[in-house]
Amino acid sequence: MAVKERLLGIRERIINGEKFSTLARIYSQDPGSARKGGELGMASKSIFWPAFSDAAMALKPGVVSQIVETPDGFHIIEVLEKKDDMFNARHILLKPEYTSEDREKGFKTLDSLRTEIGYEAVSFELAARFYSEDPATRTNGGQMADPYSGSSYYEIDQLKPQDYNAIRDLKEGDITEPFESLDNEGRDGNLVYKIIKVDKILPAHAASFSNDYSLLLNYAKQEKSMEAIDNFINSKIASTYIIIDPLFKDCVFERDGWEAKFRK
Repeated sequence: MAVKERLLGIRERIINGEKFSTLARIYSQDPGSARKGGELGMASKSIFWPAFSDAAMALKPGVVSQIVETPDGFHIIEVLEKKDDMFNARHILLKPEYTSEDREKGFKTLDSLRTEIGYEAVSFELAARFYSEDPATRTNGGQMADPYSGSSYYEIDQLKPQDYNAIRDLKEGDITEPFESLDNEGRDGNLVYKIIKVDKILPAHAASFSNDYSLLLNYAKQEKSMEAIDNFINSKIASTYIIIDPLFKDCVFERDGWEAKFRK
């Protein structure tokens, strides 16, 4: 892949003596850290993608990693400091690039699958298990689920605009034409090509226990979970080592105690 080759070239330049921070400012596609020479600041490993954290924690300070792939793209990493399960590192991020040939190939594959499903040569569920590249839905036949409630029903405002535009005029059992959308990975979502089948449409109605028990149960569980998280955060703000970048000093905080956490 051309992106990986470019990143390997950048890594080679760093190993040969060029400054990581300079090349990060020039080439990194992470706007938040590029202007700071790729530096991320001291933070817990838990806030990063597992592959990124594992690579960073395994590095000795000053050593440049091999290419690390995450949902954000491809990285090379240089650790500046480590303390317990926290680290400060620089990285250079390059995102995958898709050509018109990639787009055409994706659309042709999906269009062929849609035709076979329409002729009942294969079910949508079986096609999803064999051909889908979405790990979150592939194993259960492509069934989408709300990541917060776990429900397979979505309200209109929960759908991505691209997805809603594709299904808005469909009836139950219909399948969209292939279209371009975004997944739930990375900071902004990665470009994907997909088809969606509408299983069931529930008209707008007042919620009732008889018709919406699972939905109401999920809402109640979610409310309890948020309450527990809020209580935990409030109890830990004062005693936990946290540093906030001064960039956010003008933000409005919902809880007391964050102001003392700004990096001096």
